[in-house]
Parts: sequence; structure tokens; C-alpha cells
Amino acid sequence: MQKLLIVGTGGHGRSVAEAILLTDRFKIAGFLDDDYRIKTQVWEYPVFGPVAELGQHTGVADAAVIAGGNNRVRERLFYMAKEAGLDMPVVVHPAAFVSLSAVVGEGSCVMAGAVVGTEAVLGCGCVINVT
Repeated sequence: MQKLLIVGTGGHGRSVAEAILLTDRFKIAGFLDDDYRIKTQVWEYPVFGPVAELGQHTGVADAAVIAGGNNRVRERLFYMAKEAGLDMPVVVHPAAFVSLSAVVGEGSCVMAGAVVGTEAVLGCGCVINVT
């Protein structure tokens, strides 16, 4: 089971963590967040440090998921994690639907209630959510 580092402790980061816990496909190693001095842990998981240190935490995790809402920041951090040699798995909440013929790019998150339909093709690092 891959150990996963979640980048972001906000609402989306916690929602991604919950999806991970519900699927039992990964083990959460911990989080990174720029507010690490204030947010020292999320539930029982540690916040190791700031986002800029992403490449320094490859010893605690094999993979990462970028759990932030800002598209440009998420893209930059996606490539930072790839450069650090971290795998970028797809996270799918068990209450989401992904068609068997859909293609979901690495590092993407499909959240609760979302639907990825027949033959849909999503790029890397996407967040599929519902309103």
C-alpha cells in the first residue's frame, strides 16, 4: 500500500484525506501546508512543514496528491512532486462514479457525488467536484 503525502490542509485537503481513508487504497503519511506552524496535524496525521519542502519529504511517502483549489498553484506543485520522484495517483471517492471507458489523468481527484461519464478524458491534476 502506497504511503501518500497530502499537500494542503484546507477543506479540500481534508476531503481528499477522507476519500483516501474510505477507499483503503493508500496509507496517509501526513500533510504539507504553509500554515504548518499553526496546523501541526490533521486528525492523527502530522503536518511536516511548508509546501516548498515537498521534495524533502520523499522519505516518508511514495506518492503525493496536491489538494488545493487554485489551478495554477496545483499545476506548479504537481510538477514539483513529479520532479521529486513522487508518484501522483488518482484519488476517487467511493461515492463518485467514473465510467470504465473514461481516462483520468494522474494526480486527479474525483470527489463525492461527481460523475465522470463515458469516454471522458481528463488531464493530470484535475479536481472533479460537485457544486
